[in-house]
Amino acid sequence: RWARLSRRTRVLIAAAGVAALLVPTTVVAVDLVGSGKEGGGSAADRVEDRSGGLAGAPEGTVSATPRPSVSPSSASPSAGASASGKPSGTPSTASGGGQTQNGDGSGNGAGAGGGGGTGLGAPPTVSISSYNWEEPCGQHYLVNRGPENLDPPPPPQDRRGWAAAYGGVEGGLSRLQLTVQGTSRDAVVLKGMHVRVLSRKAPLPWSAYLMGNGCGSGITPQTFASHLDAGQPTLRPVAGTQGDIEVPAVDFPYKVTSEDVEVFNLEMKAVSYDVTWYLELEWSSGGKEGVVRIDDHGKPFRLSGMKGRPEYRYGNEEVGWFLAE
Repeated sequence: RWARLSRRTRVLIAAAGVAALLVPTTVVAVDLVGSGKEGGGSAADRVEDRSGGLAGAPEGTVSATPRPSVSPSSASPSAGASASGKPSGTPSTASGGGQTQNGDGSGNGAGAGGGGGTGLGAPPTVSISSYNWEEPCGQHYLVNRGPENLDPPPPPQDRRGWAAAYGGVEGGLSRLQLTVQGTSRDAVVLKGMHVRVLSRKAPLPWSAYLMGNGCGSGITPQTFASHLDAGQPTLRPVAGTQGDIEVPAVDFPYKVTSEDVEVFNLEMKAVSYDVTWYLELEWSSGGKEGVVRIDDHGKPFRLSGMKGRPEYRYGNEEVGWFLAE
């Protein structure tokens, strides 16, 4: 049949086929509808993983093999974010440099970079500006002790130290604020940020303790949320507000320089698992590209579900810790 068609007809059919191949794929955004909670719940409640479902019921430990990245041992233990880049064509990697730390372990200085020095082709610096951008409230810690054996919750800047002293683990939600900056006026493209899960276990059977009461502010722009129970958790942009103005969700890529900084609020959620995880930030600059690993002082972050666990709140010195209804 093809041979019997006229030359003009064959050309038109071939051209139509080429045009079909050039049509861009449509990107379908998931429905960021609330989870049934009043007010839509948290940002992570409104995020549906692209994999289409949550991971199966926890049975022991489920270990995931992350793609190749810098070993945790290469990170500086003094850095709020272990940020080691590996530019293409550079065989060696550099461990994260130090930064000034606040009382809660958050950094207020430039984050750690590596593998490319500064200037064109160098990785961005990353620092953890806050370990809870909804301070002074909204954070639970799971602790394997009764309320009679715990001191009152300290000021916000000391709460991570308070939890660490009792072997506590963040419960339910984890909110991180990252500050990303270039090392020169040359632009660094931030191509994407990815969640890497190292292990999933059954959630900790400990009591939950709430740091602070009340609060609840609106979600601000540049917020990304993820549900760590998902089989393949992803970070999804969440729409926010500035005053009375609604700000649309903006996904990657972003650009940073030494004078143009981006601040990202991350809201991570776990319900059915005790999860260890870290982040990878993809970047490119001057024809080079690499990955910055972001973790907790050289160790993975950890977050455990707290569904069904006793929840305690602190009233005052006379009331002490009391069981929430």
